[in-house]
Amino acid sequence: MRTTTMTFGTMSSEGRRALRGPVLRGWYLLLFLGATGPVFAGDDAGAAYRRGRTFLEIGRVREAAREFRRSIEAAPDGAEGHYGLGVALEKARRFAESREELERAVELDPSHRLALRHLGVVRSKLGDAPGAEEALAAAVELDPGDAVARTNHANALRRLGRIAEARREIEAALELRPDSAAAHHGLGLIESVTGNPDAALAAHEKAVEIDPRYPGALNQIGVLYGRAGRHQEAAEYFARAVEARRDSAVARFNLAVAQRHLGRHDLAVLELERVVAIDPGHLQAYEKLASSYRALGRPRQAEKALERKQAAEESLRLEPAAPAEED
Repeated sequence: MRTTTMTFGTMSSEGRRALRGPVLRGWYLLLFLGATGPVFAGDDAGAAYRRGRTFLEIGRVREAAREFRRSIEAAPDGAEGHYGLGVALEKARRFAESREELERAVELDPSHRLALRHLGVVRSKLGDAPGAEEALAAAVELDPGDAVARTNHANALRRLGRIAEARREIEAALELRPDSAAAHHGLGLIESVTGNPDAALAAHEKAVEIDPRYPGALNQIGVLYGRAGRHQEAAEYFARAVEARRDSAVARFNLAVAQRHLGRHDLAVLELERVVAIDPGHLQAYEKLASSYRALGRPRQAEKALERKQAAEESLRLEPAAPAEED
């Protein structure tokens, strides 16, 4: 059965800020549902799906996943239930399980462009760059006017080293949505890869102008300042990136490195301990942690940090981790 799809978690940050107002709450739900809402084989599936959608909107991911599973139980061959569960699992950072559900949704409805779009993102998170590009290319083919899909497709192409194609795609996204922080950030990443730091900085700054809490752009501005030896400014931007996304091991690690350059090993230790709490397989963090402990005259803690690194290496040999996202 063909279904009317809805979008989860794909609006711009400026849109999300506007939606905090109660006046637009009804509009937000209509955007999720589409004009008529998804079509289901039975009332039980539809009711569970709508409850899942509502829970997901207010950030109650566990309850949303429960309701989407109930929708699947009532209509196993309905693409919408698998799509909703895939998005909930993506938000919970359970990417392998999310991929399974989204692939099932696409299997049931190959024209489900939103499932394809999320599938591309999840595959990217799992380190499957070719699979991500394939899914996102299909999403763009289904709707060439989807600026979000084009931005994500450009990122996938960049990771594959297909820079000319990535640039064309990100330019198309910016033509569709010149106010998209994500698209300007994507352009900045392309400029960095092609050795244009000034253009990269301008693009990331435009992203932050549009969305002052865009974590990827804040982090990349910090990276560019760090490469230029401007470590105090780098630290300030990394701190803003951490504030915007507190569970970002990448931004926290970069902040710790900047603090080390500034001789603030005590602050670096605090951030590095948080990094390994978020990502126990972050081997570089253990190395920097040991170095900072030695700089602070705490050799025993330095030794323990290296022991923890060894244990993490053993764990990674048993269960390799996906590469961290730099975006």
